[in-house]
Amino acid sequence: MAQFQRINLVPRKPFSNKVRKVTPLILLILLVALAVGLSTERKLIQERITSIDLEVATIDANRIQNSTILAMKQALATELEDLARRRQDLVELVDKIEEIGRGKHHYSLIMNAISDNLPPTVRCNRITINGWSGVIEGTAVDYRSLPLMVNQLKMESGFRDVQLQNVEKNQDTVGGQVGFTITFELAQDFISDHPQIQ
Repeated sequence: MAQFQRINLVPRKPFSNKVRKVTPLILLILLVALAVGLSTERKLIQERITSIDLEVATIDANRIQNSTILAMKQALATELEDLARRRQDLVELVDKIEEIGRGKHHYSLIMNAISDNLPPTVRCNRITINGWSGVIEGTAVDYRSLPLMVNQLKMESGFRDVQLQNVEKNQDTVGGQVGFTITFELAQDFISDHPQIQ
């Protein structure tokens, strides 16, 4: 049997030539892939940096806001302390004023009671109140109006022990006017009806 040798009529390029032609293409593909990968990595890092910058800015804004709130809180605390101190001063002032009012007669109530019972022919020259007792001094055109005035004051719930003390005919006046003095005490029910007098 004869051996046949096969002869390739198509010339083959050596493998090294193939590698030399393909290698630049492979390197180019690898470089492009590397460039794309680095670009993507750079973009991701840049997005992460932007995100971190936003978080830092938010934290700074919150820190500034918290500092402002803390300063406002401290200012409000100081203002509240000042208001509490002023309130206490006002309470003390009101207590002092009420203390003064408790020991004071409210003369307008007494004067109103006297003027309501004053006959038209009687004129008061002076009304004196000392403690819980008082004196009315004045003049009257007619003596008969004085007992009437004393009786009307006795009927007032605020007065007790109303008495006509002195009656003098005034020689200096025309028409026979008389000078008089009426004394009285303030009654307990007048004091209880008007507790501001106590």
